Amino acid sequence: MCPCASGCHGSMDMDAFRTVLVLLGLLAYSDWLTRRAGIPLSIAAPLVAALIVLMLFVADFAGVMRIVAQGLHAGGGILALAWLMRAWRGAAGAWPGVRVAGDCMSVGMLIAAFYVHQTPGAFSTWDEFAHWGFSIKAIHLADSFHLSPSPLLLQDYPPASALFVYFVLLATGYSEGHALFAHALLWLVFLMPLWAFARQWGWWIAVLVAACSLYLVRIGTAGA
Repeated sequence: MCPCASGCHGSMDMDAFRTVLVLLGLLAYSDWLTRRAGIPLSIAAPLVAALIVLMLFVADFAGVMRIVAQGLHAGGGILALAWLMRAWRGAAGAWPGVRVAGDCMSVGMLIAAFYVHQTPGAFSTWDEFAHWGFSIKAIHLADSFHLSPSPLLLQDYPPASALFVYFVLLATGYSEGHALFAHALLWLVFLMPLWAFARQWGWWIAVLVAACSLYLVRIGTAGA
């Protein structure tokens, strides 16, 4: 029996809870953008991820990237709480339609599957040790990508994916498994418009596109 069984399980439960809070915040931002701008959720979700990356990128030039990331987490939490309160009170439009709810459940199940699969993993490929995985760790430790001298291998490469992973890890805590999951989450979010488009051509096209894209996500985050 593991001597720290209760502590290990407690830590895993807390990690999962913090991950759920991050996902609720991202969903709340996407829902807010959908209602305010009238765009589909499949477009709003990747747009939210892109805006988060852009805001962190700009914030680091002022040396306030961690503060901005914490503010974004807090804002997502407030929006999520407001949405839950509206839904609890039965406000009109608080609950999504059946089709949207089904889509959210499908994506949620994919995210949960990747979480279970990726979080026990560790970096194992050259890219992870030498480039994006190393960049994630360096940025997480420094709360900045402006490092002098910079240990990053490709210093002219925009750290977009690393900044999104930094945003997630700020809430979940650092581990290579969580970094892999956050990287996969970014892939999944940006594949949502493709899945929505493919569904218009029939369910079998959607299934084929989903299977191919999920394979790409798997080999793109092949560290578990």
